[in-house]
Order: sequence, then C-alpha cells, then structure tokens
Amino acid sequence: MMGQKDFTPKLFHALSLSKLVPEGHLVRQLERVLDFGFVRKFCSPFYSHTGQPSVDPVVIFKMLVLGYLYGITSERRLAEECSLHLAFRWYLGYDLDEDTPNHSVLSKARRRYGPEVFERFFREVLDRCLQAGLIGGERLFADSTLVDANASMQSLVDRERAGFRVVGEPGKFVETLFQNDPVEDGSAVYERADSVAQEVSERKRRWKEKKSKRGRKPSQERGMNQRQVSTTDPDAAVVARPGMKARLAYKNHFTVDGANRVITAVTVTGADVEDSAQLARLLEQQPRKPSFVCADSHYGAARVYEDIRRRGITPVIPRRSSHTQKTKPGRIPLSDFTYDSQEDVYRCPQGKPLKRAAYDSRWDRYHYRPKRSDCLDCPVRLACATEKSVRTIVRSPYQDSVEWALESLSRSKGREIMKQRQTTAEWVVAEAKNFHGLRRAQHRGLPRVSIQILLTAAVQNIKRLLGRPLQDLLERIADLIRQSSHISFAASIPS
Repeated sequence: MMGQKDFTPKLFHALSLSKLVPEGHLVRQLERVLDFGFVRKFCSPFYSHTGQPSVDPVVIFKMLVLGYLYGITSERRLAEECSLHLAFRWYLGYDLDEDTPNHSVLSKARRRYGPEVFERFFREVLDRCLQAGLIGGERLFADSTLVDANASMQSLVDRERAGFRVVGEPGKFVETLFQNDPVEDGSAVYERADSVAQEVSERKRRWKEKKSKRGRKPSQERGMNQRQVSTTDPDAAVVARPGMKARLAYKNHFTVDGANRVITAVTVTGADVEDSAQLARLLEQQPRKPSFVCADSHYGAARVYEDIRRRGITPVIPRRSSHTQKTKPGRIPLSDFTYDSQEDVYRCPQGKPLKRAAYDSRWDRYHYRPKRSDCLDCPVRLACATEKSVRTIVRSPYQDSVEWALESLSRSKGREIMKQRQTTAEWVVAEAKNFHGLRRAQHRGLPRVSIQILLTAAVQNIKRLLGRPLQDLLERIADLIRQSSHISFAASIPS
C-alpha cells in the first residue's frame, strides 16, 4: 500500500542539539583537536571594557574557519549556512532558539583586527602542528601562485590621470608638486626643493653618461604597472604569462614542509614581484631550520644561492633559464674560457682577455667582453662569435655560490627532492584553489587579500591536524600489539 506523509509542525520539541550531530562529523573532530580560546588574547586589545558585549571572537574565527574549510566564499551564504546547519550551530555554540551572527560581523572583524591578528592566528595553528610532530624540518619547498584580483582590466587608468605618483621619477614628481603648489621665491622651502630637484637631475645626467660609456642606451620605457593602475584595486598588479591573457592579480608566496605538507610561512605581494625576492623573508619565518630548500627555476638567482649558503642550508634550485649561458652548436664552449681571479678577466682559447664591460643591476651580474680589435684577425672568430659581434660572458659576484648550488642539484639526493616538489608544493596550491576558494580574491586591497590567504593556509594546516588523531590511534594499536608477548608476529608489525 502506498504511504502518504502528512506533516504537522509541532509547537514544542524534546531534543538535544548535541544528539543531532553525529560523533564522526568533521566539526566534532575539529572541536577535539583545536581549542580556539587563544584568539581572545589576540583580540582583547580591540574591545572596550564597557558597553554592550560583542560577538565572541572565538565564534568569529570558528565561522571563518568553517567557510574556508567547506569552500564557502560568500560570507552572506556562510551566515545562512551557520543558521541552517545543525552541526555548524553546535560547533559555534548556538542553540536552536538563538540567532546566529549576521554576515556583517565578519567584515567588521576584518577591518577591526587587520592582517596582524590573522597572521598570529596562522602562527598559533602552525605551533600546534609543530607540537603534534607534523613538521619534519628536513626538506622545505618554496613556491608561489597567482590569485586573481577582484577587479577588471577595464579599471586600468594612467597613474598621472588617477592622481597616483609615477614610480621611479622623483625629480618629475617634485617639479610637478611645486608647479601645482608654488611658493614665493627666496623662501627656505623653495630653495630646498629646488636643490633636491637639481640633485636628482644631476644624478640622472651622471647615470646616463655612465650608461653611455658602457655602450648601453638607457631605456625610456616603463612597464605597464608603472604607467597604469586599477581604480578598483590599486594594490593589484597586471601580469601576463605565455598562453594566458593579461589580468590583475596578487601573488601568494609560501613554503611547505616536506614531511606532512604543512605550510610554514606565507607572504602576499602584487603579481609583479619576483619570486626570488621573497625567499629570504620566508626563510626567516621558519619554525625549524631546514636542511634542504627546494624551488623551481624562478628562484635560481645568484643572490638567492648566496643567501641560502650563508644560512647553512643546501639549495635544490635549478638555475634561471635566462641566466644560463648555453653555447650554440658549433661554437666554442664556455668551459674553454678560463677566469683569472687576480686580474678579474676571462681569457679565450687564443689568450686574449675579456674584461669587465657592463653591470646588470637587475640580476646583479657583470658582462665580460674582449676588445673588438683583438677579434678582427682571430682565426676562430666565427666559431666564437659572429662577424658583427664579440663574445660576451656573464659572471655573478657570487659565482662560487652558483657553482656550489648547481653541484648540489646534480646529486642523486637533489634529484630526488626535486621530484618530490611536484607532490608537495604544487599539491598544496591545487588543494587551496580547488577546495578553499583561492582562485580569486574575495576582497580588494593587499591587507584584505592577505587575510584571505592567511586563513586559507591556516585551514590547510588544520586539516593536517585533523588527520593526526587517526595516526595516533594506529600508533597506539601498534604499541599494544608489540607489547602483547603472546602474539608471535608482533615484531613484524611496523611502528
């Protein structure tokens, strides 16, 4: 017989919210593993001792963790889920007849606390991972990923028209400033400003003269991020990659421990910042000094190798492709040129010197070239250079560190660590973007985007903590089996 469900709402219910949440639910594991009471210490300076009580900071952080853990990127939807989801209500400490916090509480908390509080929260979770033995400390993997900004390319305008100072032109900025706001001649302020402008102009003249003597014409072209800025999100930067349209984005720089994929450090910049420029800052934030640090070739700059060597860490980082001097087929290889450290010159196979001729300030390296007259009658000129050019050799001031790093990379240990990077750092990036909403920034401005990335990293580390109780249970079972002397095969069970 077909049944028919009749629903008549009851006025009163005799039930317990705790009994409605299964014992194996994720929020119960989260409640057992991590006590959020420490956030009150971080947040107490932002509240007054008088007035109406606010929403508990513990509740705010629990709501944020639930949103990032379940990939709920909309805070309005998160507030609705916390009101409708029984497990969420139980975890936040709100009974069925209580009103859960409004979504505006989260945005007000972000403005009130700032990135510093959320960075302390990330550090506290990291300390819990360290205490749980989840950080091995031997292998560290560095990487970065782009996060699309919450702004369109159509919001780009010229910096001057938008009222932003053009980067890299202090003389022009001073000149424009005093044209818009003139002062009387002879005043001390005007004389000081005039001297500053003259000094800047003189420095520019000397720099151009120095560049022209080295045979290089200074470039007058500025990059897009120096010429244009987004009115929607001025902190975002334009980035373009091969096979990818130009877009506004931020860059998340981070390091991951190789033992259990725990994120050990995070820093956020515009998308136009070089990866290698942030590695030193990331290494300073490590809870443990690693034995090896591994990264891709974007970190393969000479200054990075030198810094890692001074820290007593072994690098597993390939040389940047634009810095490698690959000899063309049929040409004399670089190994045939000898370097004289006493005279600071290279000598070609014919004994002619290649002296230091130019300095590349961006990558901190010197260019060595021979005299053109020395190459005119050279019998092997076409095997060395071309009819119109001479051979150029690039050398870094930290060449010893470069050779030492490349030797470490060629060893079997280095190749093994480099292979592990694909399943560690890149795996963490895929997890953050596919499951925790890090493909696009939820907010605008570097401080708010930093909060989003810090919370994402903290949630990823919390997931590592949630996996620890199961491992502890397995270890306890193995200990009991080993202690049972009547079990003959106890010794064969791994710990």
